[in-house]
Amino acid sequence: MHQPSPVPSVSPVVYKGSRGGQRVRAIHHPFPQSTIRDLCKAHRDYGRDSPYFRGLLRSDLDAAVVIPADLKQLFSCLLDSTEFKLWVAAWRQQLREALPSLLRDPETAVDNNGNPLTLENLMGEGRWADPSDQTSDIPIKALQIAREHAVSAFFGMVPDGLVIPYYKIMQGTKESFTKFVERLTRAIEVQVTDVAVRDGILREMVFANANSMCRSAI
Repeated sequence: MHQPSPVPSVSPVVYKGSRGGQRVRAIHHPFPQSTIRDLCKAHRDYGRDSPYFRGLLRSDLDAAVVIPADLKQLFSCLLDSTEFKLWVAAWRQQLREALPSLLRDPETAVDNNGNPLTLENLMGEGRWADPSDQTSDIPIKALQIAREHAVSAFFGMVPDGLVIPYYKIMQGTKESFTKFVERLTRAIEVQVTDVAVRDGILREMVFANANSMCRSAI
């Protein structure tokens, strides 16, 4: 049986203190090509919906501070040109909706130059297209939120074929509980745009639509 390769590591942005510890300097390192190759191979071999690929992508990104340029580079390798444009549009819309709350948060309201955070900041566009500016001027928390929405937009892309409403997804009598939850999670990610309510919907649907054997054990 083929075993997945080990999880690669990635650290695009590294923070180093100056002598005396008075100032922290951010240094950007592009994604290693080996990391991108491993992620693309996992995506190709196991599919976007596979637990292995999803876990690999999330663990890789969660372990690092990444900038918009890194995210665009990575997802341009995982998607074809049309899919990439759709992903960028979905990511932009999610960030546009998130921006008002970011402007109310003291940790993300302004960039590192004291200017109000903008959608261009979060997307790495216009004045912020240069990776070095993204690295030095965008607050870490804002980068983390931009990353989360990038991943959400990726997994929320509508798959090919018929889309079954999540509330109609029932666990088969011989289907494993894990497989059922995976199918339901995927459908909710695609159909429910509000990330904050997804977990609650998942719990409700799992209990309502599990088969009788699993429901009695929940």
